[in-house]
Amino acid sequence: MKKTILIILTLFFIGCSNAKTALEITDEYFKKYQSLNNSILNNLNDMVNLLELTEDQKKEYETILKKQYQNLEYQIMEEYYKNDLAIVTVKIQVYDYYQATIEFNEYYQNNLEEFYINGEKDVIKYNDNRLKALANQTNRINHLIEIELEYKENNWHIKQPTKENLEKLHGIYDYNR
Repeated sequence: MKKTILIILTLFFIGCSNAKTALEITDEYFKKYQSLNNSILNNLNDMVNLLELTEDQKKEYETILKKQYQNLEYQIMEEYYKNDLAIVTVKIQVYDYYQATIEFNEYYQNNLEEFYINGEKDVIKYNDNRLKALANQTNRINHLIEIELEYKENNWHIKQPTKENLEKLHGIYDYNR
């Protein structure tokens, strides 16, 4: 009888505990990128619309970043809790768009005449070629990201990602600094 009551109480407490851990919230965060969640796509669209690109280039850049998100690989390494704060360390693997940008900039510097018409830089051609370099990138790189979370209103919430974490997530982090 005591064993039955213990089992029922255990199931009751497990069933009533809907609060997710910081690790679970972090896992959901990365799955939103992989599945191209609406909030992720809205943020992507807002960011791309701020860029000085043609409409076709904006669409191309969105396609490049969607590929990055969908092919994001991650592994949660550890979690650390201190009171109402948590840090979850995640190893990610993304396309190395930083390397592609470096290689394109070298090509550009060595072939300036290709990008100038009558002494004026052909910005459309420059951006088309830069986007092509990103789209053709197949090399991937690993980064460690620390996701900071705060416990408030009975739930864990991810704090605003750092610029460094966003750069790593997008594959543009300058790892030569």
